[in-house]
Amino acid sequence: MFDSKKLISIMEPNKKYDFKNLAKLLNVKISDNKNFSKFLFDLCNKNEIMQTFDRKYYIPKFIGEIENPIRINAKGFGFVDINEDGSLAAFVPKQGLSNALNGDVVKIKYFADTKKDGAFQGVITQIVERTTSSFVGVVRAFGGNLGIEPFDKNVLGRFRFEDPKSVSVNDVVKVEISFYGDHVNKLKVVKTLGKEGDTSIDILSAIENAVIPYEFDKETLAEAARIPDTVQEKELEGREDKRSELIVTIDGEDTKDFDDAITVKKLENGNYLLSVHIADVTHYVKEDSALDDEAKTRGTSVYLADRVIPMLPEKLSNGICSLNPNVDRLVLSSDMEIDKDGNTVRKNVYPAVINSKHRLTYKQVNKFFAKEI
Repeated sequence: MFDSKKLISIMEPNKKYDFKNLAKLLNVKISDNKNFSKFLFDLCNKNEIMQTFDRKYYIPKFIGEIENPIRINAKGFGFVDINEDGSLAAFVPKQGLSNALNGDVVKIKYFADTKKDGAFQGVITQIVERTTSSFVGVVRAFGGNLGIEPFDKNVLGRFRFEDPKSVSVNDVVKVEISFYGDHVNKLKVVKTLGKEGDTSIDILSAIENAVIPYEFDKETLAEAARIPDTVQEKELEGREDKRSELIVTIDGEDTKDFDDAITVKKLENGNYLLSVHIADVTHYVKEDSALDDEAKTRGTSVYLADRVIPMLPEKLSNGICSLNPNVDRLVLSSDMEIDKDGNTVRKNVYPAVINSKHRLTYKQVNKFFAKEI
């Protein structure tokens, strides 16, 4: 109905136009004012023209283009760095976000801000990469509709449930963004975690929100199940037997998996021999296996206030790969001879088998050195 290309070609860069000016340029009839207003609104949403706070319209004079992640704050506007060291950034107003979410990689054209010397304002021309695909939040009633309040306050945007009947007010849910719209994103409920206020819901929500995998797939569990619970005789070949030595683990009181153990001896020459024994996980977790792939995905075990999310299934992390007391375990050992000045004068690394004699805690060891026990 209205020709956007013609309007943009007529408007002079940086010149401000009010509604009447633009209507006159396109010969808009008074009866079409409502449709023309919607037409201008859509052009602003597409960032083809800009609107000031006093409802004036203009086309900026662009001076550059850049592609970088956008940082959106709780007030709803964002910034995009326009140089490598991040010392200069373009301001992107709320109405110019083009439905970008915090962290999305965007392409912007930027121009000098006429109200502030040395400042720049940006216009998003393309959302290059979406970085938010799922998040956790609480279902809220907004007027007559159900919406979501994300736990992560940096997740800003307009969201609508694909199936509103699948949720209720105060449900804590994990959602996936199933459709990125120009104005509204659609959400699919992946998991209902509980009700707001439920015991432990905060920690579970934090785990889901941080996208920390806490369940193992069937293939990984099946691979772990095939690993024996005890060290087999054939596995001792080529390993030094340290099972008769006084080797101990020292960890926190709540620790359940023990990945290192030590022993210390005083030598005849007055030096000390420190031996450190590390659980030989690679003996059980073979390269490119399901267990290896899962461990690489997780990267580490995650320790939370009320639980541990292990890098490997419990059968390994708390079992055959844990240096529990009074059971044989395969290790990689390192001997270090240390002189009276603290210098390491000799060292050696080798595969071994040990049998830890005690599970000590830091508190016990500290009390021993303080002569409290």
